[in-house]
Amino acid sequence: ESELLALNLAKPLAERSKPARKDSDPWDRLGRHFWYGGTALLGSHDRTLARCRLFVATSLILSQVKAARKAPPELETFGPIISDCPYTGKTFVYRADGADFKLYSVGEDLRDDGGRTDAEGLRPDLVLAPGAGG
Repeated sequence: ESELLALNLAKPLAERSKPARKDSDPWDRLGRHFWYGGTALLGSHDRTLARCRLFVATSLILSQVKAARKAPPELETFGPIISDCPYTGKTFVYRADGADFKLYSVGEDLRDDGGRTDAEGLRPDLVLAPGAGG
């Protein structure tokens, strides 16, 4: 399991392999809880990484808005360490309109729901400041 976790940690969620499941084996379900518990850690890692990157990107965007009175046209100028989503491996969803912008991750369901999220900002899309408009 540790080798699989190490391999998957370096990949976005969309490209990760999953442990083989044997639905016909009644002991497989029990075994997954004992031997594949580390997979849950990947979800926590992804959420933390996405939120940290969104925080840094938002800070950089806001500093540019303050200096130039408009948001940068694209996120790629900040580089992949900041702009890449750990779920898709692609750039976060970003839309700029003058000084206003919307920035979010598609989240673990890998679908773009237009930035809709719950009170915690985690589902379906992962948003840094839920209810703040992006």
